[in-house]
Amino acid sequence: MLVEIKNKEMVKHLKKLAEEEGVDVNELVTDLLAFSMDHAIATLAMRRIEYALINEIIPSIKSAEVNIFAARNQITNMHADILEDPDRALAISEEAGKIGEEVAFGNNNNADDE
Repeated sequence: MLVEIKNKEMVKHLKKLAEEEGVDVNELVTDLLAFSMDHAIATLAMRRIEYALINEIIPSIKSAEVNIFAARNQITNMHADILEDPDRALAISEEAGKIGEEVAFGNNNNADDE
């Protein structure tokens, strides 16, 4: 394939660079184009990975995390229900609710702990 470079300044710089490197100018331009294409392909692949992470993988992980904590919350509540001491059952239930809320809504308020 024949590629014509019309910018005279660029041609001048390419010839000078090829001379400094001790290679033919066509070889230099071919190497530069190959590098540019490799970089473009790598950039496209990284964008696809970024899209998959942001739009598919992270939401799936977050959903699974919320589901795990919701199940743990329900199990803790069932455990609290079978306790004979209502105060202890209420304390466990409230704690499970706080954990579930932190995970589901990202609330990290520790006002009760202060």
